[in-house]
Amino acid sequence: RDLICLETAFGEVHFLDGQRSVMNGDLAGAYGELARAHELLPDSVSISFVQGNILMSYARYADALTAFDRVLAAGPDDAALLGRARALSYLKRHDEAITVLDQLLTDLRSSPGEKYYWRAWNRLQKKEPQPAYDDATAALKAMRNNQVYNLAGMAAFNLNQLVEARDYFDNALQMDRADCDSLRYLGQIDSFERSWKSAAGRFSQAAACYD
Repeated sequence: RDLICLETAFGEVHFLDGQRSVMNGDLAGAYGELARAHELLPDSVSISFVQGNILMSYARYADALTAFDRVLAAGPDDAALLGRARALSYLKRHDEAITVLDQLLTDLRSSPGEKYYWRAWNRLQKKEPQPAYDDATAALKAMRNNQVYNLAGMAAFNLNQLVEARDYFDNALQMDRADCDSLRYLGQIDSFERSWKSAAGRFSQAAACYD
């Protein structure tokens, strides 16, 4: 019993150190501390949830999915289910991700912007620009950032709604001047409108940005 108590205490210390590392922007440190915490406390849903998010940052999507599924095995958890949807998205399991997001979107009390954003993202990957556009514009009603504006711009562009797409990409660039994709799309729109000088400038900026 004393050994179990000691292992539990050590596990909690590693978890706290891992959370502190996350807050300090030290993802490498957080990764190591959370791995040790999970070894000592494998049934802790709190550790599994934070670990899932760290694994997403390292693009270890399959491992992140496993971590989020550990949380969900213990009971319903909206944040873990959203994490599961994100992991499935990056694993290119778009239909599964959309099914999870459909479920999440039955309750808009928490993170509606993120839920609509990820369903829009998956729909755009499936080359479904109209549903992607509908979801991206719904996301903008709850959450406005560079990524959502960029996604709405891409959906509008694919629907040939170039004036609206330009507005979304301009908003995206106002929030992040190093948004390479928005620069490239604006160059394409300039080309369609025969604004050659402007297009050349955009493409040059985008090329430098990608480098």
